[in-house]
Amino acid sequence: MIRALHFYEELRKGSSLPLLVGGDDGNRYVVKLNGAGDGVLSNVVEWVSSKLGGLLQIPVLQPIFVLIDTSFAEQAGDPETTELLEKS
Repeated sequence: MIRALHFYEELRKGSSLPLLVGGDDGNRYVVKLNGAGDGVLSNVVEWVSSKLGGLLQIPVLQPIFVLIDTSFAEQAGDPETTELLEKS
């Protein structure tokens, strides 16, 4: 599991408000939060879709789990983002 260390920006696209974060492995990741948009269900649907796409040999991104510490919300300056991080 990857641990998020750095908050870079919100990607204000769609209802899920994904975040661009830096992981403890030195890579950057687009993270969709459970507290945003349609919540956990939409993330589960995207994960299942990705796995099915892989089985069908369709090029898809590999989903991974990113651990976001509760103190991570302090790095986000926007109150909406802070609230979503706290809910997630």
